[in-house]
Amino acid sequence: MTFEGSSDADAELMEVLRKLRTNVKIIGCGGGGCNTIDRIMQEGIAGADIYAANTDAQHLLAVRAPHKILLGRRSTRGLGAGALP
Repeated sequence: MTFEGSSDADAELMEVLRKLRTNVKIIGCGGGGCNTIDRIMQEGIAGADIYAANTDAQHLLAVRAPHKILLGRRSTRGLGAGALP
C-alpha cells in the first residue's frame, strides 16, 4: 500500500540516510604502512577508500592499492628515504 506523496517522503528518508553514511579512508605511509595496505587489499576488505604513500617507487608499485601517492618525488627521485625520514 502506498500513500500519496510517498515518493517525496522516500526521497527525504534517503537523503537522511545518505548524510549518516560513514566515510572511511585508510592511509598507509612508508614501508610498514604500505605492507598493511597490501594485506588489507589481499583480505578483500571493502567499503573504504584505500591509499598507499611511500618515497620508494619500486615498493609502491608492488602494493595492491587503488590510490598510490609517491612522496618526495623530486628530493628522493623515487628511491626511498634511506632510513632517514
